[in-house]
Amino acid sequence: MQTFYEDKEKDVRIGINHFNRKPKKGINYLIDTGVLDEYDAEGICKFLREEPGINKQKIGEYLGDLRNPLSMDVLQLFVRTIPMEGKEVDDALRLFQTFFRMP
Repeated sequence: MQTFYEDKEKDVRIGINHFNRKPKKGINYLIDTGVLDEYDAEGICKFLREEPGINKQKIGEYLGDLRNPLSMDVLQLFVRTIPMEGKEVDDALRLFQTFFRMP
């Protein structure tokens, strides 16, 4: 499967490894290496949604960091990408949790 970040494959792999241990460290690494742009909530959201190998529990940990304004922006965008319209609450929650695990 081709990804948007193929040209920086090594940095992406390293960043995912960092993210899967410490999410904020992984995002910072990806920003420092130019894979992601600083303060680009849309780019981070896209990365978290599309890159294979990212731990869903760590996505939840990153999105649940209420002290980090960037994480909050990413959370808002992330939630908007989940098609929950017209679904019953329990079905919407099940769908919601297929994308990440709550901490």
